Amino acid sequence: MAGRTVLLVACGAIAVACLASAHDPSDDLDLYDVLGLDYKATDADIKKAFRKLSLKLHPDKNPGSDQTRFLNVQRAHAVLSDPDLRAVYDMQGLEGVKQVERIGVQNLPRSGDYRVEVKVTLEQFYNGAEQTFTINREVVCRACRGTGARNAQTVKCKACHGRGKTHRIQELAPGFNVQMEVPCPVCHGTGQSFKHKCPVCGGTRLVNEPKELKLMIERGTPDNHEVVFERASQQAIGQLPGHVIVVLRPQPHKHFQRVSATDLVRTMVISLRDALLGFTRTFEHLDGHKVSIDRKGKITPHGFREEISGEGMPIKDFPSERGLLTVEYHVKFPSSLTEQQRNALPNVFRASAVQCSHCDHVVELLAAFPNETDRKDEGHAGSKDEL
Repeated sequence: MAGRTVLLVACGAIAVACLASAHDPSDDLDLYDVLGLDYKATDADIKKAFRKLSLKLHPDKNPGSDQTRFLNVQRAHAVLSDPDLRAVYDMQGLEGVKQVERIGVQNLPRSGDYRVEVKVTLEQFYNGAEQTFTINREVVCRACRGTGARNAQTVKCKACHGRGKTHRIQELAPGFNVQMEVPCPVCHGTGQSFKHKCPVCGGTRLVNEPKELKLMIERGTPDNHEVVFERASQQAIGQLPGHVIVVLRPQPHKHFQRVSATDLVRTMVISLRDALLGFTRTFEHLDGHKVSIDRKGKITPHGFREEISGEGMPIKDFPSERGLLTVEYHVKFPSSLTEQQRNALPNVFRASAVQCSHCDHVVELLAAFPNETDRKDEGHAGSKDEL
């Protein structure tokens, strides 16, 4: 019985889908009006209206509902939720949408893309971020569907007789004239004119509108990554809008440097005393957690690099995994010595020398040095009297 119920439900769903695909509303039907919206509706508005009407009109939930209206709602959502089909509908109505569905949207001309650079900090690449910004763009007037006429009511252009083109005589040389075919200057190549201008665009067929873009920066996104907002840029008459391409430009960080998509380098300045006697240090990572360094009893040459796995950049699409962090040590030598220090140094260093375990340098061991507590303050470089 359960299997039969599932089969019936599945068949019902297929039947609704077939009816929706076969249903073709009148070309005069206003798809925005079907959803209770106007041409200024956002993607979120369209989605919300569709859900509300689908629940209200679905034949399974409301057997007595208007099936034609339900199918019109499905069709309106299918067109207006698709950026390409919506752009075509705004220009040419349902008739234009049907033509595009036959030939494919990839064959339609598209306006140029708009590139914009956004500065992104290393913390934002590491932790992820969200930014919202607004651009102003010029698009085809939806009120008149790009005709420039009130209520989109046009007539055949008298200047070109509806051809959209006229002929012009151009003199290339004395006594040598050429007849050229050019777009009609009256109707701008549309072949149509109008008596009453559209009150929204004033007959220009184009309007300026703000477009809000929500930029999502995922954790571990590569430097200079390009985020594409399809159909969000400028639009010319008879063309689909171009894309907005946002380029994420990395900004330098005070302590960390990103050397690859997954790896980081952090420079740490230490004193000569710490380089010879060892030290412990704690520093703050890009998300605020603490990283501890323990080099007690170890010699640290200038330029020595220590690798810490799992403390690099989050790996994109696998944010729980991280790359490699390399700590590069820079030894800060004292800029000057007091007379007392110069006199004491020969007695401090003994003749015995050892090979450094990290490089080819030979260093002399310290016989005695004043005791000093380990420092954990970030970026400590030592005073001028400190060795």
